[in-house]
Amino acid sequence: MTGRALTVLAWLNVVVHAVGLAFAYFGMRPGSPLVGLPQRLEYLAGAPLGWTLGWATWMLCGAALVAFFAALALRLGERADLARLGLTVAVVAAGFDISCDSVYIVVFPTLAAASRSGSETLFLLAERVTGLVSLVVANGGYSIGTLLLTLALRGRPGLVPGTVAAGYGVAGFGLLLAAAGFTGVPWHAEWATPPTIGLYCVWVLLVARSVERDGGPS
Repeated sequence: MTGRALTVLAWLNVVVHAVGLAFAYFGMRPGSPLVGLPQRLEYLAGAPLGWTLGWATWMLCGAALVAFFAALALRLGERADLARLGLTVAVVAAGFDISCDSVYIVVFPTLAAASRSGSETLFLLAERVTGLVSLVVANGGYSIGTLLLTLALRGRPGLVPGTVAAGYGVAGFGLLLAAAGFTGVPWHAEWATPPTIGLYCVWVLLVARSVERDGGPS
């Protein structure tokens, strides 16, 4: 990995995650448990574009995260055992994440349309299971992966102040977000998401600046 590729990937992560947050509020929130069941069934039954584009954007976020982790692990050199472990965890998490996002895009509108005829049990079950896997497995995995990469960076010469603290913050809030999969409380996920994503965006920029100004193994 040469040049400024890590910085480019960092900014790509910032952009796609910012777009994802915007879609989460304007296109995905009406179909989430944050609104009443009749309202979200009505919204999802029409397969709204904002819902589809929102989840497609979060799929891109997962791919961008894995790309950044892979580039960082490569830059850290042959001794980056923790970084490679973090990358492996993130790849597994991304697999579950993208699968769940695909279910949200393809399956949920169909279930919502069918549920309007009176049977809502299947929709609610799918919503609970998909949310559990998406939050606990996927977001939990991303959080652990970030923690491992942060530990791999700790003590590195030239590390920008605040980089490690930001990484710990991402892991902490990310695991809090993952816990929302167990609680099933809508506001839990809503309030844990912005600090997790915000700190992640700060972290990738600090990491890219630290590694690329230091040079490091290539």
